[in-house]
Amino acid sequence: MGRIRRLKDFSSLFDERILERAKGYRDAGMVTSVAQSADDGDLWHARVADTLGFYDVDIRIHRGMVISAACTCPYGQKHSYCKHVGAVLLTIADRQGERDRRSSGDTLPDDASKAVRWYWHSQFPGGVSGDAVDVLDEQDWDAVRRVLESGLGISD
Repeated sequence: MGRIRRLKDFSSLFDERILERAKGYRDAGMVTSVAQSADDGDLWHARVADTLGFYDVDIRIHRGMVISAACTCPYGQKHSYCKHVGAVLLTIADRQGERDRRSSGDTLPDDASKAVRWYWHSQFPGGVSGDAVDVLDEQDWDAVRRVLESGLGISD
């Protein structure tokens, strides 16, 4: 099973009210299974619990973008992006984020940290405490990662 590219923002596919309900379903653990197709890496299948039973959801994701979606719920018969589809997409994004955090350990590798510290000290000699590098938040480290990846020519 291949790893998908980072799931791009899909919120514009949903009415705001539907997306809020999807978050509730995700948070309540209503997404009972999510699996990437072994035959077609772009296709994902999931089951989502609801008050009337379970609904099946199929989503096609290509290069991190949602291409299409279908759900067996009554709303899904007329609209592609129901709360069940939203809950599945949110679950996929959460799992991808968890996997990324586990693999990165929430920190940069030692070599990258040393490179950032060297750059920090060379650009801000004496003016800023070296400890300031240690207080960079997740968003700061994400920016550092993007700079280093683009500088090294590493693609997403």
